Amino acid sequence: MHQIADGISMVDTRFLEHEGHTAVFIVEGRETALVETGHSTTRERVKNELAREGTVPDYIVPTHLHLDHAGATGYLADEYDATVVCHPSARDYLVEPEKVESLVESVRRAVGELAEPYGDAKSVEGEVRTLDDGETLDLGGRELEAGHFHGHAPHQFVLYDDETRSLFTADEAGMWMDGTLYQTSPPPNFDLETNLDSLDRLARYDAKRLVYTHFGARGDGEDDVREALEEYRDVLTDWVDRVETEYDRLGDEEEVVDEILAEAEFPDDWDETAVRETVRMDVRGVMIYLS
Repeated sequence: MHQIADGISMVDTRFLEHEGHTAVFIVEGRETALVETGHSTTRERVKNELAREGTVPDYIVPTHLHLDHAGATGYLADEYDATVVCHPSARDYLVEPEKVESLVESVRRAVGELAEPYGDAKSVEGEVRTLDDGETLDLGGRELEAGHFHGHAPHQFVLYDDETRSLFTADEAGMWMDGTLYQTSPPPNFDLETNLDSLDRLARYDAKRLVYTHFGARGDGEDDVREALEEYRDVLTDWVDRVETEYDRLGDEEEVVDEILAEAEFPDDWDETAVRETVRMDVRGVMIYLS
């Protein structure tokens, strides 16, 4: 467990045994929130890290439904008898067994060969609370303010901690891994214009630090935050333009994926299957957006 700000710590779930891919966060007031849950397949590591620190969360707070953020929600809520806090549009897909199953099946189709490590999900049987845009979760001496941001997914909120001026960006501001900012444009709900508008809205928070689920904290002041958000504007716009251009030239999504992978530079220790399936998902999301 690694402290990233006063009262905020991070656990690396080590998805696919890769360090620096997916994180969950512990935010402490008089009560404690676990922000994000990671995949169901990495929940034992999360539980072990919490136990090592003697931490028992009162709230489980997935920022959105994608299984790398919410897959372990039902399991951890049962484990700690914790209240789940989520976006209003996420509630039914966390609670109703049929919708939980449909969510898992949808994700399995999207992630291809990563279906097994992505795991499953369990419906939440205990208390669930939703946060409207601008509503806060009071932890006692510390509040997390929810903001609805839907460029990445329509069931997503970000969270702002005024105490440390830390902004948990979910996936709306990209993925910050190994010192590089990457796009994320998954199917079926990615929308470029909405996501770009979100970057303007995120800049209005008085944040000095962005906290990425993928992966960790970035920034030490308002200028750093603005620069990171502007950088993602360029990354995301260039990505959509690249996919559109390559598809116009090649006429086949798989060939677009192959072309991008042939030219892209990823760290040597990254799982090749994970890289390919992530690129494939992001290409598919752009193609749906463009259609």
